[in-house]
Amino acid sequence: MPKPGIAEWRTEAARDRFIEMEDELWLERWPDPPAALDVDSYAGTTRVYRWPGTGEPIVFLHGMGGTGLTWSAYVERLAGREMYAIDTIGDVGHSRQRMVIEDAAGLARWLDETLTGAGIERAHLVGTSYGGYLALNLGVRVPERVASLTLIDSGGLAPVRLGRFLLWGLPMLLGAVAPAPIRRRLARRRPMLEDSRIMRMALHAQMNHPFKLPGPAPVTDDELRSVTAPTVVIVAERSAPFASRVQVERAGLIPNADIDVIRGASHEVSWTHVDRCVARMERCR
Repeated sequence: MPKPGIAEWRTEAARDRFIEMEDELWLERWPDPPAALDVDSYAGTTRVYRWPGTGEPIVFLHGMGGTGLTWSAYVERLAGREMYAIDTIGDVGHSRQRMVIEDAAGLARWLDETLTGAGIERAHLVGTSYGGYLALNLGVRVPERVASLTLIDSGGLAPVRLGRFLLWGLPMLLGAVAPAPIRRRLARRRPMLEDSRIMRMALHAQMNHPFKLPGPAPVTDDELRSVTAPTVVIVAERSAPFASRVQVERAGLIPNADIDVIRGASHEVSWTHVDRCVARMERCR
């Protein structure tokens, strides 16, 4: 991972184009849109979407290159719960970074301040990939904030296998601009390609918005043993960025962790196995 810095779009036109594509999907998915809160923290302004409801809040944290829109299918299945989806600062979406986040402690401070600004005292955190790392990192550093953790093929457990990750992502990014017949064939193995608009957004972001947050380095064994929140760890058997065997081994250090290995699933497991992941969130109920 490069040295942390302030992530910016290469041009305002590139940002405007991404927001235009995303807003189109938001409107399609949510004609009556959720409340959009812009919350200040030391690192900048973070966009937080809120769906009102009952129960202790659920907060969703997306993976690298995603936005709060990533979690639409989960929000639909959990309708009636108090839910929030955060656009990670320093990533694409509506959040705006002003200060460099130097390390894991800085990430925890940003998320802690964001929850405070959104009026959330304690929450069930659900994260995938980099979002899982953010959730786990807060669970380690600010445990009083965390009612439970649901980590879906999450960073923070195993080292990133960057080469495999890039090879995994390349067919999807190229498939976004492939002719429809080729894209449909690729989608048999990579279901995210079924909606080319989402993949075009991802390709646009990859080309125009460098990622400059601290990398999702594995937390220490002692930190894993210190986690007090009830934790569910969902592991994709064929994960490209994180070796599944290592994920399972290190997740076993978390006291009373519930570990679920999804056979045949790859890193987009939060997308391809929504019902399975929602079912494993029973500790959020």
